[in-house]
Amino acid sequence: MKNKLLEDYAQKLPPEKRMILLRQLQDLKGTGLPRAGSHLEEIFVLQMRLFGIPNPIREYEFHPERRWRFDFAWVHLKIAVEIEGGVSSPRGRHTQLDGFVKDAEKYAIATEMGWRVFRYPAALINNEFAIQQLARVLDVKPGVKP
Repeated sequence: MKNKLLEDYAQKLPPEKRMILLRQLQDLKGTGLPRAGSHLEEIFVLQMRLFGIPNPIREYEFHPERRWRFDFAWVHLKIAVEIEGGVSSPRGRHTQLDGFVKDAEKYAIATEMGWRVFRYPAALINNEFAIQQLARVLDVKPGVKP
């Protein structure tokens, strides 16, 4: 695997899930699918494939006038996922006052527009809380998908 986060995540998986993850990575090579914006998003995309989550729209621009985007969106359900990287860094965008306020405005407007926005930092992705919650919200029966 090409990066430390993916390697660490794979090592925590039971052997059967680890093998499926490696197979999924092989299947993705050369498919022309858009790459994830971050390592956390990359892990989340693999988790979605493993759990059989329907494909979302990536980087969906949800507001008609602002250039606000969701990392992942199931538009027909008005469900969005935001991957909150950099929360453990004191210099991360999400922990700086200006970035925090801008995010709060974006999420408040999205909620006003009827969106359900799920925000996940690295810890909730790595321990699979995020993907398990998303599976429940989307009514997908969780389990390893070949």
